[in-house]
Amino acid sequence: MALVLACDSADYNPTTGECAAPYFTELHLAASSALPPLTVEEGFAIAGAILLVWGVAFAFRVVIRTLNTLN
Repeated sequence: MALVLACDSADYNPTTGECAAPYFTELHLAASSALPPLTVEEGFAIAGAILLVWGVAFAFRVVIRTLNTLN
């Protein structure tokens, strides 16, 4: 949560670019996230995909090490 300076449109003067009655308001940072909220199922799907990539990389590493020791 952060405090930001805000101005109502009725108090803003566009010719001078000034606000007659500025005020501070709270900004909830979680609401302004660039990523959309995920469901539990979507979270598990992403975690499963990450684990699958790590597993495939580990398998390639084992295969390459085995082939190098045979030579």
